[in-house]
Amino acid sequence: MKKAFSIVLTLVLCMTMLAGCANKGEEATTDGTTAGVSATVAPTQAAVEHSTDPLEMITDGYYVYSFFVEGYGQYDHFFHFYKEAPVVGAVFYAGFANNQVTLAGTYTVEKKDFSYKCAATRDDLVEGNLTEGTAPYTITFYDFNGNELDSCGFDGNVLYNDMTTVTGSGGEDMQYLHDIDGDSSKFIETYKAEMGVKYLDFVSDADESSTLTLFHNMTYLDMVDIMVEGSWGMESNADGSFTYTLTPSDSTGTGAVLSVAADQASASYTPDGGEAVAMTNTATLVGAEATSLVAFTGTYTTFDLLSDGTYKFEYAAAGVTETGTWSYDKAAYALTITQENGNVITPELDGDYNMSFSYTAVVSDQLVDTFICDSQTWGALAK
Repeated sequence: MKKAFSIVLTLVLCMTMLAGCANKGEEATTDGTTAGVSATVAPTQAAVEHSTDPLEMITDGYYVYSFFVEGYGQYDHFFHFYKEAPVVGAVFYAGFANNQVTLAGTYTVEKKDFSYKCAATRDDLVEGNLTEGTAPYTITFYDFNGNELDSCGFDGNVLYNDMTTVTGSGGEDMQYLHDIDGDSSKFIETYKAEMGVKYLDFVSDADESSTLTLFHNMTYLDMVDIMVEGSWGMESNADGSFTYTLTPSDSTGTGAVLSVAADQASASYTPDGGEAVAMTNTATLVGAEATSLVAFTGTYTTFDLLSDGTYKFEYAAAGVTETGTWSYDKAAYALTITQENGNVITPELDGDYNMSFSYTAVVSDQLVDTFICDSQTWGALAK
């Protein structure tokens, strides 16, 4: 018995030592480099074959940039590129500042040179030491309506993010490195926290509290009757319409079929064993009867003053749309903007009569942008 126990103890100790070796990774750095991103595989895992073709590498793993701030902690910024799916296309997700700022839409990759200018480390960025170069591939980003957002350079191992639209909260002008470490990645918890970004959103014509939201990652939130979460699949029909099949995550939940018109403006929701509910795309409800008088353009959002006395703030890539009211005093050249939460914004005029203001979104105080336009543009308010 003692001999058997000795053998078992030896095996346990060996396995413990191996586990310790497998869990030992690179230490976090404070200079803005992306530590721990490598193609190494833990000894207990089978080696995985990874392509060296940038067109295939883009959907293998993630592209990440991370830095540590003393007293605040680690800030992870990453891109997740999905493989192309029927109808919806090739979807991307960008999570900045630990998923506090998120974007989603579609993307294309093409063999086309792209000139970039960005930093290799956080220290380089702070000191203004940006590296210029040419990447052999170009990634172009679009919102879900097909509008082009921005583009950047790419070579398979690095995504050169010097974009002004697809970025946010400290994630700009940096090189994002390829992370294919899978579950052993030091950033795995940040990846797992990827937030669903609205792809389509509908509200019942009969009850405004009954809503259905489809997210970029093929998940949904059904609030038509009781709250149901799950995954969705879709197919296109010969007449241009679309059929979405909603499958609940919980076996006790009720599934449904969503039939969406070709223009995606309206839909019919039919729960399993229930009656059809007519629904409308919420994107068509904001300022639907009003025209834009003045259009402000920010770093990555838009702000329109509408003819009915309301405004429309939109962060298209993140599926964020907000509305409120505005008024204008012609004599004093004074514009007043009132958000739906009651916050009042008063834009300022500089010496050249350019009008500018900062807007903090109601949905998240992390979503802040600055708008400016010249007197010739906002002069429409005086008419």
